[in-house]
Amino acid sequence: MALASFDGDFSFSQESIARLGDRAGSSKLTEEQQKQLKQSKAFQAQLRLEELLKEYTEERDKKRVTLDQSFTPDDADFAAAKAYDYDRSVNYYEILGIDEYAPLDEVNRAYKRLSLVYHPDKTKGMTAQQQEDYATIFISVKNAHLVLGDQPTRRQYDKDRDQDKAKEVVSGVKAPSSQHVDLTEVLKRISEMQRPPGKVVEVPVEIELEQFFYGTYKAIPRERRVKDFYAGMINQEVLAY
Repeated sequence: MALASFDGDFSFSQESIARLGDRAGSSKLTEEQQKQLKQSKAFQAQLRLEELLKEYTEERDKKRVTLDQSFTPDDADFAAAKAYDYDRSVNYYEILGIDEYAPLDEVNRAYKRLSLVYHPDKTKGMTAQQQEDYATIFISVKNAHLVLGDQPTRRQYDKDRDQDKAKEVVSGVKAPSSQHVDLTEVLKRISEMQRPPGKVVEVPVEIELEQFFYGTYKAIPRERRVKDFYAGMINQEVLAY
């Protein structure tokens, strides 16, 4: 199996040397200085970070191998050119509405499903504002697919995010998360534009006379149709009023 050719220990030890500069074994340091360096909090923290990153990456690779037959991890993935210069603080999995261990075919299906809704070719006849909002979402969806649809880029992205996760464990400082655009606001605006005019619905309610006098609470279940803009589907939900 391809995973057997991935020497995680060698890969991470080489990267650790690159990051730490092989300071612990430098001939420029005396034996006592080397000992002090190894015992320093900063050095120990860096070693712990490297251990966690190695652990996270190996766990992720093992899980993805079991879920995706097309996934063949290789050391060369981390040195390959990126398909898209991603922002590690953006959750591209969330944009496509998929799990972080989703196989490649699921990534492609999610992209295709969203493209059928937000592609510029689907916005003809809409207002200029609607076309702009749809284009904003499509660009984010397209970028997410570039990152997650390419194995080397996805592994580099996952590793960067795992590194942030390890730093949080070691230092207690959480990495910031962000989006290039606020899709929540865009989707909300699209929803408002497509919402039909509201109407008053009269619902008969029976209560006892004393409840009417002293007051009471009575829940009335009502079914309504809600559009999922990420999935491009109409869902039914029941709310109590």
